[in-house]
Order: sequence, then structure tokens, then C-alpha cells
Amino acid sequence: MKSVEDPLVKAKRFLKTAYLDFKDGDYDSPASRCYYAMFHAADVLLSTKGHRPKSHKGTIALLGEHFIKRRELAATLGESLRKAYVLRQRGDYELKEDVDRAEAEKMLGAASEFIHGVEDALARVRK
Repeated sequence: MKSVEDPLVKAKRFLKTAYLDFKDGDYDSPASRCYYAMFHAADVLLSTKGHRPKSHKGTIALLGEHFIKRRELAATLGESLRKAYVLRQRGDYELKEDVDRAEAEKMLGAASEFIHGVEDALARVRK
């Protein structure tokens, strides 16, 4: 049986991949990898309260309801996840407008902060 930590390990691996793609000059892929890093980290946190969302929007909504509104996770992190969702869709599906360097770089920072925020929240949940 997998531990609850497994998805967080995956989140960190996705973030590392995002940094490597960014360094290589690819900005669409880091947008996607950053979002999925955040998405998996959010799922780890939601699992501590028994939640298993069935969709990406469900993950975002449940995170807001059970962690942001209760101030167990900073509201800015919830907003970062919502922005990452939109940017990921543009990076993955939009043919006429690529993610630019500045957007990708900002998302890398936001994803890193998000994962650190989730780690802090997990530490508090486990006390």
C-alpha cells in the first residue's frame, strides 16, 4: 500500500522537471508541470481529511473549502493554484498563444511556494 507521502514525492519530481524544461527554453511544459506539482500536493493535503476529489476543479474547490477558508493554508496559495490551472490549459492546448518566459518563471516560484505551504500544513495536521 502506498503512503500518503507518495503524491508529494511526485509533486516535487514534477516541479524539478518544470525547472529543467524552463532552463531548456520550453515555457509551455513548465506551466503544465507546475500545475500538476501543485495539484498532487493539494491532493495529499486533502487526503488528510479523507477527501478524494473526482476532478481538477473539485480539488481546487475542496482545497478552498477545507484549508483556505479555515486559514490552514494561505489564500494566496489557493489563488496560485487557480492561476496555474488556467495557465496549464493555455500551455497544453492553446496553439495561438504560448506561455512566455516571465509567466513560466512566476509559476515556478508559485509552485515552489505552494509545495512548501502544503508541507507546512501537513506538519501542523500531523501534530
